[in-house]
Amino acid sequence: MFVDIVKASREDKKPYSNYSYNRALGLVTPIAAGALASIHPMLPYSASLAGFITAELFLL
Repeated sequence: MFVDIVKASREDKKPYSNYSYNRALGLVTPIAAGALASIHPMLPYSASLAGFITAELFLL
């Protein structure tokens, strides 16, 4: 039964799904966070907060 659910979920996905976007984001994010942390340890956290605030303003 579990195999059928997995097959069905794979068949529903489009050929060009968000997988490549998620993969690229997963590769770039740690590099960017490490670069910001090398400048100042709190910089990744403040950049993340600024990004969330910016996204919230766009979604309002």
